[in-house]
Amino acid sequence: MGRFARLAEQMGDIQRLAWEEVWLYADDCSEIIRNMPHHRRRRVAAALIAEMLDAQGGICPLCNKIIDKSTLGAFHVDHVIPFSKGGGYESENLQVTHPACNRWKGDFVEYYDLVPYLERKAEELDR
Repeated sequence: MGRFARLAEQMGDIQRLAWEEVWLYADDCSEIIRNMPHHRRRRVAAALIAEMLDAQGGICPLCNKIIDKSTLGAFHVDHVIPFSKGGGYESENLQVTHPACNRWKGDFVEYYDLVPYLERKAEELDR
């Protein structure tokens, strides 16, 4: 099997694993979230996004400009490695961006970001 065929196979395995992880996590959290009042759910999501934004220093990693967190909807949560390319929902694969920056990026990913990410995922599959 050629290198690219193996990589494509591993990407399929990674996507499957990512979905399994998401569904397990969602299943664990769904009962808690389902019983949580709607107004409180929004605060939890907002708190997680605020934490991510603080870790980024309030800067959009795609354009290096400040994200105004006082404006609701002034940001998107982006997958560094797009889900369509095998990226998951791990915190290190998520970043807060301007909506226009996220739309501009689309599902683009740099090769030097993708390969190490997929290699780590492949190692996880082998365990």
